[in-house]
Amino acid sequence: MAKEVLKDHDTIFVNHDKMAGALVATYGGSDIVWSPHGPNWRMLRRVCIQELLNAGSHDASYVFRRQQVRQTLRDLYAKIDTPIDVGEKLTQTIFNSMTSTLWGSTLKGEAETGVASEFRQAMGEIGKLLGTPNISDLFPLLARFDIQGSNVK
Repeated sequence: MAKEVLKDHDTIFVNHDKMAGALVATYGGSDIVWSPHGPNWRMLRRVCIQELLNAGSHDASYVFRRQQVRQTLRDLYAKIDTPIDVGEKLTQTIFNSMTSTLWGSTLKGEAETGVASEFRQAMGEIGKLLGTPNISDLFPLLARFDIQGSNVK
């Protein structure tokens, strides 16, 4: 059955209804996850695989990732007797790894902490938006009324 759905009839099953929260979080479903199957989706997928998910880019970013993990461990070791927000520190490490991989450098000092904190807050809001059940997801005719107020623009 999995072969039928995932291989033989994948184009029938690939498009799915978009949740109201996903449309808000992704500017109307313009990302690779929520785009309908078609030329735009294939182009996004090709770029993602060629530029982000290939072995060469993964290997090239190894130095940046290793440097960020080592810096985090040094920071944690330096604050061994003080309370540490591990979630905040991990978010900062992930954010720094992403920015150094994408742009070749990271922010420093208070700018780094502030932007990483904003990033964590934004990810939390997106998670809440996507995780909150919405009545218009079950009854699409009600979407235009925005009963739960999730389509805030």
